[in-house]
Amino acid sequence: MSLRLLGKNTAIYAIGNVGTRAAAFLLLPLYTHCLSVKDYGLLATLLISVELMVVFMSAGTRDSLIRLFHEYESKNRIGTLLGTSILINVAAGFAVALACALFLMPFFRTTLHADDIGIYIALSCSMALAQSLCLLIMSYFRARNESTRFMIIALCSTFLSIGLNLLLVRGFHLGIKGVLIAQTATYGAIFLLVSLSIFPTTGINVSFPLILAILRFTSPLVVSMACESVMESSSLYFLSRFSGLEHVAIYSLGFKFASIVSVILLLPFEYAFPPFVFANIGKPGTRRTISRALTYLVIGSAFAVLLVSSASRLLIPLCAPPEYSRCYVVLLLLLPAFVFMGLGAFGKTLLHINKKSYITGSVAASFAVLNLILNYVLVPRYGFYGSIIATDVTLMLAGLATFALGLREYPVPFEKKRLLISSGLLIFFLLALLVSQDATPMLFRTAILFSAGLAVVFLVRSRFFYHEEIRAIRNLILRLRQMKRAV
Repeated sequence: MSLRLLGKNTAIYAIGNVGTRAAAFLLLPLYTHCLSVKDYGLLATLLISVELMVVFMSAGTRDSLIRLFHEYESKNRIGTLLGTSILINVAAGFAVALACALFLMPFFRTTLHADDIGIYIALSCSMALAQSLCLLIMSYFRARNESTRFMIIALCSTFLSIGLNLLLVRGFHLGIKGVLIAQTATYGAIFLLVSLSIFPTTGINVSFPLILAILRFTSPLVVSMACESVMESSSLYFLSRFSGLEHVAIYSLGFKFASIVSVILLLPFEYAFPPFVFANIGKPGTRRTISRALTYLVIGSAFAVLLVSSASRLLIPLCAPPEYSRCYVVLLLLLPAFVFMGLGAFGKTLLHINKKSYITGSVAASFAVLNLILNYVLVPRYGFYGSIIATDVTLMLAGLATFALGLREYPVPFEKKRLLISSGLLIFFLLALLVSQDATPMLFRTAILFSAGLAVVFLVRSRFFYHEEIRAIRNLILRLRQMKRAV
């Protein structure tokens, strides 16, 4: 069980994931300057609704594909697994769209505060179905540990998304509708192209008994993912209802920048870690390797927080008008929640080793209810600060609970000293960022560079790294220098 493979796949997924999410950030100036603050708040609410729709439309098929892939590959039935998963995805997509049309329109009218609600919801449903199918078919490469192909496809989708958004929003002035059409076309095109490259090799078939087997495994996962989405998105609905779309815009932009931590570290780790663990269950050294992966996750989170916060301080004024300046405070206060989400992803993988998906669903459901209660109580009184408190408390507690239950289900030995040092650095970076948030740009950069340099010196002096890790770092630096010279 090689940590080098996990590190390599995580790095490649990070590049691909950054490519996929880069479109969202590269298009921020387009959205914030072409749309009013209120319209951007409306767009943010629609996009978060799409994310929640994707959870139900996917029906957990991505997780089941990864978990069952090696079993069905050994039986030469990958085409059946893929075809059945796609059928479930499409059926769930139509069910969600029907539910929106028949039951949820009054809710959307009270939260979106806009005309043409029917058109917006129809386009949102189309985008969610295309996105869920695209993510499902791309999970084929995750299950095969073909991270390079995943990265290439993700980068292609980025360029296509940017081009279509510029054409429809800037060129044809279609506004919010143009954004939704562009994203639908992007995900739909990628799904079709990737499917045409896979199905000639695997074939495609449907097994009705497999539908029941997949749904038995994924039903708790859908509950878990839906509740996690509720914890991340419910604040926007409460803000829209009680504070207005302008507060939605500020909170959403701050949340989006804070989520860069997830883009560059947590999601790539979540993409690479489960297939890596499931493929090596029972092999010697597995628990020790998982323990080291946890240490790398925590120390990586510390430096990711520092990098994202310092970069965002410079990028936010470039991406958005002055009306959005308060979103940097939102970013800083939300960062701890994203770190604990990483711990939750780690614990979830341990639970799924023995297919205990019902535990993750129960934990997420419990804290989703708490999140709704906190938002209902705090948002009317404190605006987006109430949303921050509700989001931080519930995501941190949910991540910690999932982590603890995962360790109880599949115990691994802690690297206590290294975890303590990593956690200390994370707290040190967060305090440094909070203290220096109002400093001048020059003083802020000086403080951040000093904090990073001090942390590196401390890691070296405390002998944080093992000898093989030092050799790996030196080899990486040497290869990078050689690549630079070759260029």
